[in-house]
Amino acid sequence: MVKLSPRGWFRKQSLGLLKSGAFLCFSWPAIWGARNKVTNNSNNAPLTFDISNSSDMLEELRGVVSDFKKDDLNPRTARHCAVIAWSMCDWIFKEHGSRLGYKKLGKLQEDVRNKCPEIEYLQNMADSLKHRNITSYTPSLVGAYKHRGAFSRGFARGFDISGLMLKLQDGSELWFEDVIEAALSFWDGYFKDNGI
Repeated sequence: MVKLSPRGWFRKQSLGLLKSGAFLCFSWPAIWGARNKVTNNSNNAPLTFDISNSSDMLEELRGVVSDFKKDDLNPRTARHCAVIAWSMCDWIFKEHGSRLGYKKLGKLQEDVRNKCPEIEYLQNMADSLKHRNITSYTPSLVGAYKHRGAFSRGFARGFDISGLMLKLQDGSELWFEDVIEAALSFWDGYFKDNGI
């Protein structure tokens, strides 16, 4: 049995109708054009389900950070946190950039990184996830890894406990949970200070 694609099946049905004397009054461009109209984003709205503005993005960040805290050894959740925290710049710029005095996204991003260095580490993670490796700038991070400690997470950090760690160019290491907490705190303050 030969399987036909939807288009092939439709052609077969159409030929059958034509042979039977039926008249078809449609065209493929009209059918495919109607399909494209459904997916056309002519109003340039965000294609993000229920996130439609920067305040929604801040709530999304709070949500993913909360999820991370429930399982703070989960790299998937940590990556999601990094992407959302860094993406905040884009959302703020698109919605409030001119009111905040920014003509270019890059200037807003630079200001944010200067005010909150942790955002730069999250940018490194987000860019690395998107592009696999970073070639357009020198990242501050040289590593992001899961440290498997000898003691359970119930022990204090003075013990060798497990955690998601970020390694900086200078060889120092940071706990990812501290970095994402600092970023969330920064964004909360940024929204309050700028009336967003």
